[in-house]
Amino acid sequence: MKMQKHWYLGFLGIVGFLKIDAFLGYFTDGGHWLDLTGPLWFLWFLEFIPQNAKESGNSDDK
Repeated sequence: MKMQKHWYLGFLGIVGFLKIDAFLGYFTDGGHWLDLTGPLWFLWFLEFIPQNAKESGNSDDK
């Protein structure tokens, strides 16, 4: 297994924790519909998932 090329971008997922209040505010206070996009920041955590050698094109790992 090998880390993804831009693994450090996974730290952008932390922004999702800052957006939780706005997301919950949509349901409690009737906020703007764009507040629903806040949890999409959590998708950046997927950058931390390692790639298989077959997927990355390298045959170094056996």
